Amino acid sequence: FDIPADNLLVDKEAMFLQTAHDQPLISGQVARRSPVDPAKVAILQAALDPALLNAAQIGVVIVHRAYDDGTLETRARRQLGDPFYEDDDYAAFDVPAPDAPPAFTSVTEDATSYAYAPQNGWIDLQAHLTGDDRAVNLLIDGVVAQRWQISGETDVEAPVPIKASAFQTITLALDPACPEHFDAALKCDSVTISDLSIQFTPAEAVDPVRFEQGITLINAHLSATAQAGDMLPVWLAWQFDQPRDDVRFVHVTDATGELVAQQDNPLRAVNAGETRAESVGIALPDDLPAGDYTVSAGWYTYPAITNFCVLSEGDVCGENAVTLGTVQVRR
Repeated sequence: FDIPADNLLVDKEAMFLQTAHDQPLISGQVARRSPVDPAKVAILQAALDPALLNAAQIGVVIVHRAYDDGTLETRARRQLGDPFYEDDDYAAFDVPAPDAPPAFTSVTEDATSYAYAPQNGWIDLQAHLTGDDRAVNLLIDGVVAQRWQISGETDVEAPVPIKASAFQTITLALDPACPEHFDAALKCDSVTISDLSIQFTPAEAVDPVRFEQGITLINAHLSATAQAGDMLPVWLAWQFDQPRDDVRFVHVTDATGELVAQQDNPLRAVNAGETRAESVGIALPDDLPAGDYTVSAGWYTYPAITNFCVLSEGDVCGENAVTLGTVQVRR
């Protein structure tokens, strides 16, 4: 693994070195960017964690000193020990056996964050955005997963499901983007990002559930317990095969099936091929008796209020909602 990995000249030298030593290449191109997932490269370089490097089958890390300001070599010595070879151009390190398994790791570069998770779970992204009537998209691995219209100061949140041993790219991008080159007399309104935080919550993935009209529930996460009078957070991730502009509902019902709390919201226009990652807050009544309650989710048209049915094998229409789980309400 030759670093800095985002330097094309390092990639070129790495190919010479590794070809001469008959070693497989993790990354490297001469005239174009490497096809290796940039999230993987960014995480490995930022962490230089022996556990992550071993998981990626990297046995040697080579620092190209001409393209390093000393930061990477200092990090390599701290993480990997002394180099087994060094000269004016290179410092080469053996990757030691890890002391512990890989842990959740994230790194942020401007408006793009990269994350690695050792197990299934959710990334909770929160940020404070400031702009003047500008649209901002959240992209997960290049696919739009949420949209916000930023007018003034706005706090945003999006839960993102992540699979075990996966590297993920999370980007906040203007829509439309500012052009790379434009006349100095012109201005492109931007959005300021502050207080960006990324937290990881381990959780078992749920099986996808297909609805009619090309909607799929990719994953969901529900707290096991909640307090009466508090907000019950429900994390949902949807995929859309068709353009939609319908109402999503999340309902909380008691043992008799009576509705005790809900949130029915339109997700605004969604294009085919997009996803949506949303944190739904359900306000539980102050006087809600303690006990177990069922949480379900689904879709309906408006104003007809016609529920979309859940599709079973063979595209047979079944229930008009999917049960997300049970929450124990305490007082």
